[in-house]
Amino acid sequence: MAVQLGLDVSRGETAAVLVSGELDAFAARGLEDQLTRLAARGIVDIALDFSEVAFVDSYGLAALSRVREHVRALGGELTVCHASPQARRVAALVQFAFSPAPAGVENAAVG
Repeated sequence: MAVQLGLDVSRGETAAVLVSGELDAFAARGLEDQLTRLAARGIVDIALDFSEVAFVDSYGLAALSRVREHVRALGGELTVCHASPQARRVAALVQFAFSPAPAGVENAAVG
């Protein structure tokens, strides 16, 4: 199943992105490409809502790590909120830390 994205950039330079589906080896590259394109447009503060992500593997987390490094180099931040217990377990195995949602993101209209 391909990963699906919903995007709300109405809050200035912060993009609230709803991610749904499975973030596996197949979908990770597409997500990384889309998030990198956002950064290229100058949107370097990105909040990912994982409430609708059913599955995450180490490939998905590696892609998120690369995007996080990229946006940090540009002065931004990548945060992941509302992750499932399964996603948190996989993240802990590879020492990927999820961040709390930035102020206002929990109530942002995403999707």
